[in-house]
Amino acid sequence: ADNNVLCINLNNGNIQWKLDLKKLFKKNKNYNDCPWYGPLLINNQLWVFSGNADVLKLNLSNGKVIEQQYIHHVMHTDTPTIDNHKMFAQVRGNIYALQ
Repeated sequence: ADNNVLCINLNNGNIQWKLDLKKLFKKNKNYNDCPWYGPLLINNQLWVFSGNADVLKLNLSNGKVIEQQYIHHVMHTDTPTIDNHKMFAQVRGNIYALQ
């Protein structure tokens, strides 16, 4: 609920990195109360999804945004499906494939 993605070391409980999604999008007022979904780990890549239709791919080692994609509909979806190194999400009757 605080719009943070954390990477926590399982051996000692220390926070390795933290990504503040609210701070990342602070210039865009549409993200003030935007829900975020995930994270989802696929093929050693971390993905998070916004309720404003953004999909972020994060670097697993440092939490930096590698890629940002925009889906043309607000994303209120169940957990995406993974097949053959692609992620499929159904949004309002449309299916989107992300790599």
